[in-house]
Amino acid sequence: MTVRENNFISAISPLPENIRSQLKSQSPEIIKKASEIRLRAGRPILLTGGGKDFPLYSFGQAIIARKEDVLETFRNICEHSLYSHEEELKNGYITFKGGHRAGICGTAFSKEGKVAAVRDISSICIRIAGNEENAAGEIFDKVFYKDGSIMIAGPPGSGKTTILRDFARKAGKSVAVVDERLELSGKTSEDILLADADIFSGYPKPQGIEIATRCFAPKIIICDEISPNDTDALLNALFSGVRLITSVHAGNKKELFSRPFLNRIFASGAFKTVVLLKGSSTPGEVEEIIDLEGKN
Repeated sequence: MTVRENNFISAISPLPENIRSQLKSQSPEIIKKASEIRLRAGRPILLTGGGKDFPLYSFGQAIIARKEDVLETFRNICEHSLYSHEEELKNGYITFKGGHRAGICGTAFSKEGKVAAVRDISSICIRIAGNEENAAGEIFDKVFYKDGSIMIAGPPGSGKTTILRDFARKAGKSVAVVDERLELSGKTSEDILLADADIFSGYPKPQGIEIATRCFAPKIIICDEISPNDTDALLNALFSGVRLITSVHAGNKKELFSRPFLNRIFASGAFKTVVLLKGSSTPGEVEEIIDLEGKN
């Protein structure tokens, strides 16, 4: 069984047995491309890959997700301990073993403008983690040995996390991985074979970056999906001489350079390279490698 097939089996493990069996029966080509599984109560179950949706069929009829199927999947993802995942749920997702992330949709209860709890779960979107060795391919050789920090940019599903995970494998010693959403490390270091990395699992990125910089003195910090709230922590690490390898959502080059917090980070001069990925239909494929020194 290939790594990709193993990832697929791991990702569908929380689903009810009858749905798992239908997913396992899909063609190898579809399984290889699969990136997401969507369950919506009362609606057809969808397998997404290569930018296309593939409804599940049984005897010529689309398989409809029952509310019971959604709830069983949710309980399995939570490992029957809702309390231990309450904080994740407030952010709309739960990460489970293997680094797979399940988006959770239901009825939110708010307090002081923030989500306090989520009940009546109606939809689940499981994003299948990529864990292939050499997933970065030639990207690593083209950019890692250059000077400066590196940013992997692209839209959702373009392969950013998978590439970062491979960078983490190959980056060598004195590496810290700040894994806020538990997707990079897959919840355990063994999942991505980071024998030489210090893994800060579940730490909010600003605190994780600060602790790693202050207490572990890494040469490289790797983290995923930066946001404006992470800017000060990133800049403090950069000004401390740490090399950052990170990712950010950006649909295209124009969007990348129109975001104020990214321009503030780029203005530091520490980031030298941006790898812009194409999109979800061709995950891992490069649109452009941008030399920030040349741009400036």
